[in-house]
Amino acid sequence: MRKIIGTTCLLLFMLLELAACGNNSEPMMLTSDKVIQDVEGSAHNIYLGIAKGNDEKFLLSSLIIDDSEVTMTKRKEKLDVKITAFIGDSKWRSEAEQTIIAHYGLDKSRQWVYEGLSVKDPVIPVELRSAIAE
Repeated sequence: MRKIIGTTCLLLFMLLELAACGNNSEPMMLTSDKVIQDVEGSAHNIYLGIAKGNDEKFLLSSLIIDDSEVTMTKRKEKLDVKITAFIGDSKWRSEAEQTIIAHYGLDKSRQWVYEGLSVKDPVIPVELRSAIAE
């Protein structure tokens, strides 16, 4: 009889543990690489570069984010990811670090979905990447 009660208790404990693990409604956090990939993929044609000695603004295409620092702030069903980095394209890079905020929301399956981004100023001073490498 003790063996049956012990086995029943063990099975009940395992069942409750399994149920507790299955009800974890906390969404998985995003990785910095995933956020940067989302931003680089959607932020093309947002920034305008302006080079020293040239008053003309030009479009930075195929955004590249270098030397980034990522900070995530979660509020209920929203996640804001602040990226501070040098940005540019294959030819140009910002002279100073810029800040981009990527916005995410939870979908019905409790997964983070990219909703867009915010930038302080879309016109940034840039320099040639080849000049930085020297």
